[in-house]
Amino acid sequence: MHAPSLDIQPWGFQEILDIFTVLIPAGNEENSDLSDYLQFIRGSGCWSNIGHVGGRQQISIGYGCEAASISFHLFVGIIAHEILHALGLWHEQSRPDRDQYITINYNNVFP
Repeated sequence: MHAPSLDIQPWGFQEILDIFTVLIPAGNEENSDLSDYLQFIRGSGCWSNIGHVGGRQQISIGYGCEAASISFHLFVGIIAHEILHALGLWHEQSRPDRDQYITINYNNVFP
């Protein structure tokens, strides 16, 4: 994993990486022989591709995520959320079988 220019280490970035390093091979762009790795960037917002894309896989912990920096736990949760996307996890509401398990009471939905 590689985080070139993110000034977020004081907010728990290293702690969450330590947890996920068990699951994801560690390395960095400059001196790694890994062909697949995660690169954390300061892009527009918080996002990640879903699942393995091969090669350098970027995760944005960027502009728009600053509101989360007011809470250590919220910020760590956002980083974990994006790493889990990179590992292939989707949002539950995006599951193809969601309608088998969710009932919407449209009387309680405001237009």
